[in-house]
Amino acid sequence: MIDPRDLGLSRPDPAALRGGDAAVNARIAHAVLDGHPGPVRDVVLLNAAAVLVAASASRVSLVEGLAAAMARCAEAVDSGAARATLARWVAAGRRAYAGA
Repeated sequence: MIDPRDLGLSRPDPAALRGGDAAVNARIAHAVLDGHPGPVRDVVLLNAAAVLVAASASRVSLVEGLAAAMARCAEAVDSGAARATLARWVAAGRRAYAGA
């Protein structure tokens, strides 16, 4: 079990993590990809970091691995690389759907 405070994150009120309908969730996703700070971004980065740690063969502690992976994930978001990847996926999906 990991305490988010071990990674410099606060424990958010669960209400701060609730989504809504498709339009609300899209706004939330775009805010995260635009680098807006907050509990949703923290959870997204932590979950993405957990995937990277699980896929790695690193022998560092879990907290160290998560901290390093979170920094990588934050860089992907803050540099615009994550948004660019989403745009490529959306475009590929549209092309595939148009060709179906």
